[in-house]
Amino acid sequence: MTSCDDIVSAAAEYGTPHADFSVSGKVVGEEGRLLKGIRVVLTNPGGYQSAADTTYTASDGKYMLDYHGIFPFHDPTLTIEAADVDGGENGQYKKKVVKFAPKPFNGGDGWYEGESHNTVDFKLTAGVDEDESEDGGGETDPD
Repeated sequence: MTSCDDIVSAAAEYGTPHADFSVSGKVVGEEGRLLKGIRVVLTNPGGYQSAADTTYTASDGKYMLDYHGIFPFHDPTLTIEAADVDGGENGQYKKKVVKFAPKPFNGGDGWYEGESHNTVDFKLTAGVDEDESEDGGGETDPD
C-alpha cells in the first residue's frame, strides 16, 4: 500500500466559499410616491463597491440586486444606500443609508453557502444633501 492508495477518502483541501445573495425593495418619497431613477448601492463589509453592487429603481420604484459568487462574509450588518442622482427629474430627495442584518444562508452544501434573499425598503425625505448643494454650503461675504 502506498500513500496514494487512500487518496479517494481524503478531504478536498481546495475550493472557495460562494453563495447566492439578493436584496430587493422599493423606494418612495415621504409623500408615498414611488421614485424612479434612484441609485441603490450595497457596500460589503470590506467597504468596496463593484458594478454588481449598484442598480437604479425602475418606474415602479422597485430595485433588485443579485449577487452570485464569492460571498463568504459573515458580518452581522451590511450597508445599503439610496441616493437621488437624476438631477431633480422626480423632485429632490436626500440620500438615506440603512444598515441591516442579512438573513441566514439556506440550502448550502460544501463550499456553497446557499441563498439569502433580503428586502430593504426606503422612504426618502425631500431636500438636497448639504454636500451637494449648488452654492457649496459656504457662507457669503456681505461686503
